[in-house]
Amino acid sequence: YNIYHVKNLTLNSDLIYKRHVNRYFDVTDIFTQTVLKDDQKSSIRQQLQIVSPQVIIQTHNTDSFKLNYTTLANYYLVQRDYTGSTEWEQSYNVKTTANRWINREHVFADINLMHLKYTFQDSVMQNSLGTLNPYFKTRGPIWQSRVGFKLAYSKSLNQSGLTYVYPDLQASYDVFPGWAALHLNVTGDLQRNSMYTLYTNNPFVSNALTLKNTTIPILTSITLNGKTWIKSQYELLASWTQLKNAPVFNRM
Repeated sequence: YNIYHVKNLTLNSDLIYKRHVNRYFDVTDIFTQTVLKDDQKSSIRQQLQIVSPQVIIQTHNTDSFKLNYTTLANYYLVQRDYTGSTEWEQSYNVKTTANRWINREHVFADINLMHLKYTFQDSVMQNSLGTLNPYFKTRGPIWQSRVGFKLAYSKSLNQSGLTYVYPDLQASYDVFPGWAALHLNVTGDLQRNSMYTLYTNNPFVSNALTLKNTTIPILTSITLNGKTWIKSQYELLASWTQLKNAPVFNRM
C-alpha cells in the first residue's frame, strides 16, 4: 500500500490478491454427479481468485464547515473452477462519505454505488445498487443519538427497479456514568449476494445458486456495557434480525 499527502488531500492505495483452493471428496448431489459422470473422478475442485485494487481519497478542509469526505473505489475479480467450468464476477464499488457541522449537530451523508456482473458459461447477470444514508449526530451531557434513514435502489438487467427505505436510529444513555451505559440500535439494509460475499460466509456454495438481493427489513439491538467495582469491563448484548430473500447455501 502507499499513502500520499498533497496539501489538503490524502491518497491511500491498496492492492489485495487472494487465492483459495478447496477439494471435495465423496460428494453425491445432482450437480456433482453430472460433473463426475461414470465415476471418472472422485473429487471436485473449487478455486477462488480475488484481485482487488482499492483507492481511498480524503480531503481535509480547514473552513468553519469542517467538510470532509472519503471515496473508495473497489474492483474485484472472482474465478471459480469446477473441473473445467469457470465463473467470472466483476464488481465496481464507489463509496462517498461527507460530513459537516451545522450549529452543534454533526451531519453526515453516505452514498454507496455498486455494479456487479456475473458470468457463467452462456448466462450473464448484471445488477446495479445504490444507497443513500443521510443522518445527524447530537449529544448531551450523558446521552448521544444518531438519527437518519437509508434509501436503497436496485436495478437488474431487463427488469424494473426496486426502491427500499429503512430506518437508521441509534441512541445511548449513561444510566450510571462510568458504571453502566445503555445503547439502542434500529436499522435496515440492502446488500447484493455476490458469489464472493457468499463464499466468505460459507465456502460450500454451488454455482447453480441464484444470486439475489438480500433485504434486512429491520435489525434491532440493545446493549448494556460499563465497568464493575473491580475495574473490569462487561457488555451484555441482545439483538434481533429479520432477513428476506436470503440465499440457501447448497453443500456439495
